[in-house]
Amino acid sequence: MKKQQLLENKQHGTPAFPFECFRTQTDTTDFFIPLHWHKKTELMHVHHGTCLLTIGNETYPAKGGDLFCINAEELHRITSEDATLEYSTFIFQPDLFSFAISDQVWHNTSSLLQKKN
Repeated sequence: MKKQQLLENKQHGTPAFPFECFRTQTDTTDFFIPLHWHKKTELMHVHHGTCLLTIGNETYPAKGGDLFCINAEELHRITSEDATLEYSTFIFQPDLFSFAISDQVWHNTSSLLQKKN
């Protein structure tokens, strides 16, 4: 199957605010999110339970407390046999966290990031 066929077409957030978060709780021992990708970055935080998260060609065991970053346009899927799996997903455009205007917040943040110890 070609990668383009696996593109998730669901809109996450709005054009004005390209950010979406949601919480998923399973109650089945055959939970499955099929292989897909999207043009946004995704953070996945596992609260409880276990699953296998495939990102690209690597599969990672995930458990409560784990946090994963899935880059834009990266193929990924989730499988779980744990009926107690619970996780949060945050999907956003990476440039959501860039500053379009150089204001005081930008100045303070960028100066902290540029400090060398």
